[in-house]
Amino acid sequence: MDKLKTYIYCIQSKANSKGEAPVRIRISVNGETINLASGVNINIAFWDYKKAKVKSKHPKASLLNKEIKEFEERIIKIWEDLKYQEDIISVQKIKSLIRNQSVLKMTLVFLINFHIGYIRERVGKQYSISSLKQFVTMKNKIERFLPENYACNDISLERINYEFVTRFEAFLSGIDKNSINTTTKYIKRLRTVLNVAFKNDWIKADPFARYRGKTEPSNRQFLNLQELERIENLDLIANTRLDMVRDVFMFMSYTGLSYCDIFRLNKENISIGINGKRFIRIERGKTKRLCEIPIFDKTALIIEKYQSNPICINQNVLLPVISNQKTNFHLKDIANKAKIEKPLTCHIARHSFATLSLENQVPIETVSKVLGHSSIRTTQIYGKITNSKIEFDYQKMAIVFGSSIPKEKKVG
Repeated sequence: MDKLKTYIYCIQSKANSKGEAPVRIRISVNGETINLASGVNINIAFWDYKKAKVKSKHPKASLLNKEIKEFEERIIKIWEDLKYQEDIISVQKIKSLIRNQSVLKMTLVFLINFHIGYIRERVGKQYSISSLKQFVTMKNKIERFLPENYACNDISLERINYEFVTRFEAFLSGIDKNSINTTTKYIKRLRTVLNVAFKNDWIKADPFARYRGKTEPSNRQFLNLQELERIENLDLIANTRLDMVRDVFMFMSYTGLSYCDIFRLNKENISIGINGKRFIRIERGKTKRLCEIPIFDKTALIIEKYQSNPICINQNVLLPVISNQKTNFHLKDIANKAKIEKPLTCHIARHSFATLSLENQVPIETVSKVLGHSSIRTTQIYGKITNSKIEFDYQKMAIVFGSSIPKEKKVG
């Protein structure tokens, strides 16, 4: 019986636009040869062709080389087991056993960690830090759910089915006491991860095939014009940090930009329109959709205020934006000073811009475009009817009713 021969190589010709090429293992036995994907992709600049391994200067060299080595050892182990079972060993048989073994060994937490690693490497390019944190939180919930419901810390993908999804949903809403909408968001992130497994045939059936998520209308709070003016008119000259946070918050309220977008805003995002007026042109970090936002007079004043700010100059940004956590912390202080009882956060500024735009007769299609929403259905969440809009819309009706209803005659 011929010996098994393995050869590890990286296919430079298969490199994608980012320069990442797949690492494969060629196995030869009994005159047959086949190539198997190791599951590792590496930038060709970090591949050592002579030693057939990832170069040590790669930040994850040890981990990647370990994965490749373990995959090779699995091939050898299967071949050694087959020697005592069959007279002639085919490479297709080895391939089949490797694939089935991969399915059996693939677990949910391992898969989630793999997806988190994928996102972490693309933060700032394809994903936001917020997206990364959301999947990490979902993983933490899975790790609390499994011991209570399946008496284990991890679970094979073979055991993931419709029942698993519904039990996790019950855990989120019951034990974890999440709202309906929050529960649906965590289920959606689990679905994203399991879709990877389903598309790669690591699970035989889609666990979400019969699942229907639930949502309820969200009551998104916003500030009215009077509340915005109270914040705008605060005297914060003595407190530079609060003054900067207030300006950033007002800028978000005037533009509808989210924190992650305003954080990276720079002079290159300012454009001049056909009419000679300036506007902000930026690709939203969340949806990758291009937004074009008019610059109002108050927006322009804030931009001009920080043109010579050292932080803005050194970091090549438009505004001196601090971390989201610290911004929200200082916004609580600002809310107290302005006597606003609503929870003041970065996102309430975006809600305020959207709601006030609709209240002032800006078409919902335009608002959706400016906010960079991927669907107009998302914009409709802000389409709540405010008291001032009811009063405005029924002005004509008030005249009609007022003139057509006869006054009550006095008796006596």
